[in-house]
Amino acid sequence: MLYVSESAIESACSNGVQQRRLKRILTRAVHKSSIKRRHSERRLEQLSFLRSPQVSDLTGLPKQYQSMFSTVSSLPALTPEAVATFSQSPLADPGKRPWEVNKMGYLDWASKQLLAKATHDGGAGSSAVGSLVESTATIAKTGDLKQLMEISDTPSPPQRRVTD
Repeated sequence: MLYVSESAIESACSNGVQQRRLKRILTRAVHKSSIKRRHSERRLEQLSFLRSPQVSDLTGLPKQYQSMFSTVSSLPALTPEAVATFSQSPLADPGKRPWEVNKMGYLDWASKQLLAKATHDGGAGSSAVGSLVESTATIAKTGDLKQLMEISDTPSPPQRRVTD
């Protein structure tokens, strides 16, 4: 007969309990690490566009921006005359004057001429023109005027005459 002491049995049982606990902990760790691995693979897949050749071209951009900034900052300050030339709308044909370009060019030129004359003359004319300009601004915008001009440019259908 085999005689085993109680302490040996208890130590064997505690070893078995510890081994089961260790196995549970290791199983849980393997499960968590596999979840983290899948998550990392998804992130890598989402960021894979960074490996494309187009992105490698972007590495030179900061240097280009720096050189562009230094070039622009070394330019002379803008004068009011230069700003005025930039703000003028380019003509369709360099040989044409603003009122010869198209209908809108003529209307723009004519309204500027009238406003300049009215403000230059002063008196009642300028206040009348000013009030007219304000009321026009509240009624319609430039886009509305363009649409009206386009509608008026299209030929209307012939009208019938009614005779008695």
